[in-house]
Amino acid sequence: MKLIQVDYNSVDGLSKRDLAFIEQDDRLNDSITAWPSIDTFKDVIHAKAKHEMDRDLLVSVLNRQYSGSQTTDQTKQNIESLASEKSFTVVTAHQPSLFTGPLYYMYKIASVIHLSQQLKATYSQYNFVPVFVSGGEDHDFEEINTVNIFNKQVVWENNEQGPVGRMSPAGVDTALTDLLDILGERAPHVNQLAEILGSAVANAKTYADINFHIINELFGKFGLVYLNMDQVEFKQKFIPIIKDELINQSSHRIVNSCIDNLESKGLKAQARPREINLFHFKKGMRERIVKEGDRYKVLNTDISFSEKEILELVDASPELFSPNVLLRPLYQETILPNLAYIGGGGEIAYWTERKKQFEHYNIPFPLLIRRNSALQVNGSIQKQLGKTPFGLHSFLSTELELTNLFLQEHVSDDFSLSDSKAAIADIFEALANKASGVDQSLTSFVKAESAKQIKAIGHIEAKLKKAIKAKNDVQLGRISSIKSKLYPHNKLQERYENFAQYYAAHGEEWILFLVENLNPLDSKFSLIELG
Repeated sequence: MKLIQVDYNSVDGLSKRDLAFIEQDDRLNDSITAWPSIDTFKDVIHAKAKHEMDRDLLVSVLNRQYSGSQTTDQTKQNIESLASEKSFTVVTAHQPSLFTGPLYYMYKIASVIHLSQQLKATYSQYNFVPVFVSGGEDHDFEEINTVNIFNKQVVWENNEQGPVGRMSPAGVDTALTDLLDILGERAPHVNQLAEILGSAVANAKTYADINFHIINELFGKFGLVYLNMDQVEFKQKFIPIIKDELINQSSHRIVNSCIDNLESKGLKAQARPREINLFHFKKGMRERIVKEGDRYKVLNTDISFSEKEILELVDASPELFSPNVLLRPLYQETILPNLAYIGGGGEIAYWTERKKQFEHYNIPFPLLIRRNSALQVNGSIQKQLGKTPFGLHSFLSTELELTNLFLQEHVSDDFSLSDSKAAIADIFEALANKASGVDQSLTSFVKAESAKQIKAIGHIEAKLKKAIKAKNDVQLGRISSIKSKLYPHNKLQERYENFAQYYAAHGEEWILFLVENLNPLDSKFSLIELG
């Protein structure tokens, strides 16, 4: 395997807001703790060390979550180390997508492990624990129930409602059979993959268990700690913020002000807050809480509370309240001794709208680090690339740009119609000057004739391009085919394809390569030639 790195601004498919963070746009200076580098962690460590948290509770919950599972020594040591004030976390998070969902799920985890190792090498007096936080409280089933393998979609069918992490795993075994049927039996590591996924499904009591087992099997050897935040003890620590959200709706005011400030600088909003950013939450249900008059109501139900009743419920059963995307960062940072959050462009965008919110609650705002993005290029695509006039880098452009570049390089100087248009324009300009000396009214006539002639040349140029395309149909078809494989359905590969096809082909070596090479502090797009 070979790693090639390129600048993000050469990559098709990234948003302007994403590029603004990658390029460290000054407009974001007030929205971050600092721009990420290995040196800036010194101040972040100092700030987080002063923040009080219940480390013993964190260790206790993690040990309970890992009880009954095969836990590596590295992960056990990392969990126990969190009891020490010299130990900190580096976090990434995602919903429990079916069989990990899109490739960037893997890139997030590899990025957080790599950074933890890098921090340990630099600040040896501390311990740094890579943590993956599962968003199992989310209830948008359609966001997590599909996976794409070799341009075919596998779907998990389930009629349950409510938080996906608490759902029954029924039906996932059928989805697994479909996935393995698509992979076939020829890939050298498909049996190992089938064992990992099959064991995860067979031993699961809830859907969250499947996700935990897969990630633990693939990344436990690196000491990764998997954390499910759906815990009553954690919610108890979050009670003050839950109550403030219900009574004062502080986040609505603060975050809207931050977003307005960013928009005044030309940066589009990512996630506007609601007045109350909480759900009422239990098995089979996760519905928004709204305030109407002096009553708190749960949408799509007959449930309602007075202020006194809902605050009493918070104290008695905080697990019945679930934060939305606006409060989830606060919830996470309340529980963890965290230094940095690694996320995708969209995630980083909504985190940059939260700094004042963190300051309001006196919670240290973590360093924000954009996860690595990568493009997997298998041997078949590399062979096809060798039959085109372009290198791999060129295919990061749009297909239209590639086609135009090809046509430019394959039109001889004899058909340089831009020069022809310019020459015609010059001739008619001279004629217009002469005509104006004879009769001023003739000038408009000459200019109209000039426009007609230039338009006629444009038609000729279009027909020539069409003929050139037909003449080079094989090459243009190959270019289109390669582009569609690197950008399936016009999406970045990492947002569409699943890891299974790459693991089946390359096994643990592929995972190890990602961990060793995806350094989120590099701020480069990675091209991975698989060979």
